Amino acid sequence: MPARAVGLLVAMTGVFVVVATSVAGGASLGPSLAFAAWAAVPYVGLWLASYRIPRAWIVGGAGLAALSVECGIRAAVFLDPRGSTAAVALVVSPVYIAAFVMPMGGLLGWLVGRLWARGAIARALAVTGACALVALTVVSLARPELTPWATASREAARASIGPPRLVSGGDRFDWRPITDRRASIQAGEFDGAPGDEIALVEPGGIELLDPADRSSLAHLPLAPDRAPRWSWSSRLVHLHAGLAVAQTGGGFQATEVRGLDNRLLWAYQPDPALPPTAMMPGDLDADGRTEFYASASDHVARLDEDGRIRWRDDAPGYTIAALAAARGEQPAWVAGWRYGSGVRVWNADGSVRGSVSGNGRSLLGIADWPSERVLVLADETVEGVALDGRTRFSLPAVPYMSPSDIAVAHLEHGPALLAIVYAARQEVGGYRLRVFVPDGTVAYDEVFASYVRVLVARDAAGGERLYLVDAELRELVPRTQMGRRWAADGAEDADGADGPQMAQRTQMAQRTGAQDSGP
Repeated sequence: MPARAVGLLVAMTGVFVVVATSVAGGASLGPSLAFAAWAAVPYVGLWLASYRIPRAWIVGGAGLAALSVECGIRAAVFLDPRGSTAAVALVVSPVYIAAFVMPMGGLLGWLVGRLWARGAIARALAVTGACALVALTVVSLARPELTPWATASREAARASIGPPRLVSGGDRFDWRPITDRRASIQAGEFDGAPGDEIALVEPGGIELLDPADRSSLAHLPLAPDRAPRWSWSSRLVHLHAGLAVAQTGGGFQATEVRGLDNRLLWAYQPDPALPPTAMMPGDLDADGRTEFYASASDHVARLDEDGRIRWRDDAPGYTIAALAAARGEQPAWVAGWRYGSGVRVWNADGSVRGSVSGNGRSLLGIADWPSERVLVLADETVEGVALDGRTRFSLPAVPYMSPSDIAVAHLEHGPALLAIVYAARQEVGGYRLRVFVPDGTVAYDEVFASYVRVLVARDAAGGERLYLVDAELRELVPRTQMGRRWAADGAEDADGADGPQMAQRTQMAQRTGAQDSGP
């Protein structure tokens, strides 16, 4: 077949692919056809070039490579998009295909043509290799997790993580069940009295529990037609007028506060074109009223409970990421993180307290652990970094997993605990909870199949409790402390052998389907 005939066949196929997928996946016909015309430029160009290229093998190789890449990209955009920006690939792909893919494909086509002339065995190898290369190209662009190397890496990760199980710490800690109700669960100061409460947010209402004895403190009904929209960014807050729901932003989510009757109390969006990046509630000045710390594209601000700005600092690119109330002689901290730059810390009055270079690490939170307030920074490892830039502790990485959540609890009768939740890549699956004591020893270690997170609640006496949320809400308790706490109820002391409690715990670890429905 002449080179120009091959060029025409490739051009017709390419134009059909880009027009059909653009029209089928586009919102309106006019822009879709304009987009298709841009995507068809490389194929029309190849057809015109085929009048000058003497060998059909070169044209066919260039065309087959271009169509393989085109199909892979369009499958990724229209059939299995991985994010809101996936379609950006369609804008740059014509340039990539014309400048890189077609020349490489033409070279491979020339090599296949040379092999074709060397007999039946060489032809079989050439055809097999070309088919395998086309298949790998399409799959690696459309579903990269299905490529052989990705599959091998995923299986290696799963083998390293292992099945859900209790790894260690059953002789030192056990779980005190709180509730298995399917609810969005939060901990905080919600009733204005000393000590935190646990809030169970369900479609029919909000129930507040006392973390000490699990008793119900209040139940606030939510009418379905008047309930605030609840999502992963929703936070229950206590205002002078009662409970409200704060939407804390992220992406294009709103930053606003609504009453339990869904009435908008106020919203914060200083730039009408861009939403703020985050808004976190807290009571850092300990006046019993919630204030809010917000970040937009060019500043960080503190708002009072009515949404009025109390201070504002120009800080382009910083996102509010963590708050820490005053503790002992340590004043309150407000921490903002900027990608590629690091962390800046403000005092509660808006003055800058200090900054730390991130060195490519993200900010997980602020920790008073073991005896000093530090910023907890993470990539694969977790480090506690003081404001003078020196590393106070460094914890080892967990293979194939990355730290995703932390909590620090200073138990009333027990050691300070640093709990870290590690998460595997989505295609691998699996979570791991490690609890460290101040000398850096792993005191508790467990692998889970489904999403888990940790909470801390402070009781009226000032002690703190550490909770895990997965299929149910449970408190992590040192076994000697648990024995004292349950002795009055006739429970068996937990200082002995693991016995039935450990058997029950092992069964809990093997649950694979249930997940917390909260944000």
